[in-house]
Amino acid sequence: MTNQEKLELQGTDFNSYSNEQLNRLSASTWDSLSASTLNSLSASTLNRLSASTIFSKIKSIDPIEKIYTKLLAKITSQGCYLDMSTWHTCETVHCEAGWIVTMHPMGIELENFFGSTPFAAKLILQKSAPNMPLPNFYCDNESAMAFINARVKEENN
Repeated sequence: MTNQEKLELQGTDFNSYSNEQLNRLSASTWDSLSASTLNSLSASTLNRLSASTIFSKIKSIDPIEKIYTKLLAKITSQGCYLDMSTWHTCETVHCEAGWIVTMHPMGIELENFFGSTPFAAKLILQKSAPNMPLPNFYCDNESAMAFINARVKEENN
């Protein structure tokens, strides 16, 4: 996509697009949209997106090697904490889903695109650790840490 095309997309109200117009937008067009543009999409607009648009976004997720090992290192690094009571508290305090989203280069973009921290985290985990169970993002801190530690052992055996 050219810089001129990107500029033309700035400020476009995609909520007024027809189903046909929305679904003709290429994956590169969607990828070039800013977080604020994606955040401005209404739920009904998102519901009108074609499966191919959504699948192209999901397919573009790169896995994180040994994601739970890296997650544990993040959570236990100085000044960082796990707080399962909220998705994001600040840059150094998140729940498990929040940490996963902030660790991935596309995490915040996915969170904004789908409007859901746990959904974005699950997509990242399914790409990064497809043979491992998904966590319960609504459990307490102790249970979450037990789950993470168990996955770290699996990754490193």
